[in-house]
Formats: sequence, C-alpha cells, structure tokens
Amino acid sequence: MKSIIRFFLAFIIGLLLVTTFVNIAQSQTVCADRAEFVGKLATGYSEQPVAIGLAHSGALVEVFASTERTFSVIVTPPSGDSCLVTGGTDWHMVPVKEPKSEL
Repeated sequence: MKSIIRFFLAFIIGLLLVTTFVNIAQSQTVCADRAEFVGKLATGYSEQPVAIGLAHSGALVEVFASTERTFSVIVTPPSGDSCLVTGGTDWHMVPVKEPKSEL
C-alpha cells in the first residue's frame, strides 16, 4: 500500500513540475491565503480536496476536484501563501489496486 501511495505522490509531483513550467511560460502565478483559495474553489467551482501530499521541499500539495470533473492543484510552501499550479476539466479518479501477493 505504501508503494502505491509513493507512486501516486511521485506522479503528482511530476505532474506539478511539468505544469509549473508550462504555467510559468503561459501565465502569471496566482497566490493567496490557503483558506481563501479553499473557499473560492468550494464556492466558485464546487471543488473539494481529493488528494493531498507533502513534497520533499516541505510544501503541501493538494488536488481539488468537483462532481462536474473540474480540478485544481495548489501548492502551499511552509513559508507562505498557497499558489495555483494548474486547473482543468475532465478529472477522473482512478481506483487504487492492491498489489498481488507473491505467495
């Protein structure tokens, strides 16, 4: 189970790195107080937390999604405000499969 969680976190971190570079090239970074972000995602997009992790840098990485399949990823470093990394549509949750036992 721990390997699945590590894989998922590594995937999210990789996704964050790729989308961070794309977003920096395409737009200005949006940062605000975490509570403000969470409130706006809930009221404006009906998004709720679906995944959370701690990056090696100590930053809190959160994925929010809605039943309408919109999603947002925010990162909150230990030193400051939360920043929107990316957002989009067509979010799908993938069920986690337990590894087969090798008995």
